[in-house]
Amino acid sequence: MMTETTANPPNNPPRGRQSVPIEQRVEDALILMEDLADLLDDETDAVARHDFARFAELQAEKVDMATEYQGLISRLQKRQAELKELPEQIREALAAASSRLDEAVEENERQIDAARRGTNAIIDTIIEAARKSVAPNDAYTQNAEVKAKPTASPTAVSVNEEL
Repeated sequence: MMTETTANPPNNPPRGRQSVPIEQRVEDALILMEDLADLLDDETDAVARHDFARFAELQAEKVDMATEYQGLISRLQKRQAELKELPEQIREALAAASSRLDEAVEENERQIDAARRGTNAIIDTIIEAARKSVAPNDAYTQNAEVKAKPTASPTAVSVNEEL
């Protein structure tokens, strides 16, 4: 008994994962880059307005979009030859979206860094005030009596502090 087997019949495409057309992949990248830039602009604005509730709301979405963006860019990098063959108009749109995203990232980082520095300065001020408030008062004893004068010379303390 003879059976005829054909690996791929002539009218059927090969099995397996088919690549998404490069134009569709670029369109997806353009949309994602614009969406991510918009989200970063929103986050930057929230930080500038000290709306940290809104900032916190955006974090999960930002992580999801950034992860998706990394995957998409990785897939595009594997298709450099196809990207070079795209019409100039599409490559220009990709460059413009990339530039806008870069600017949004830079502004976002600046605003978050400024907020972080401001917060750290406030925390340092609070810590210093707390230290001063619990520091012993050297002028009086616990019974509110004037302490005896120290035997060390004030000049020596001044010199030590300057050194």
